Amino acid sequence: MTNTAMASSNIKHHREIIRLKAKQKKEIAKLKFNHKKKIAQIKMKERSKRLVAAIPIIGTASLLWTGKEEYQDYDQWLTANPGGTADEYVSYKAGLLLEP
Repeated sequence: MTNTAMASSNIKHHREIIRLKAKQKKEIAKLKFNHKKKIAQIKMKERSKRLVAAIPIIGTASLLWTGKEEYQDYDQWLTANPGGTADEYVSYKAGLLLEP
């Protein structure tokens, strides 16, 4: 009697694990899609900044404007990471640009 109860319990447990794995795979796929979209947007933004900076006169004005925007991004990051340093922020931004 106990063997059949244990076998039944194992089967239920196995089915629950399969169901949870499928659910997690769907959630992970959704998060990856959303994350890749955001990373692609950031990459496009950074590439356009470099393109405009290549033109001398427009580039100078763009760098001044970009510096202000970058400082605002740093302030936002700093509020989310109160103990963070500038080096950690730089590695965070580099990680965003280097991820596929």
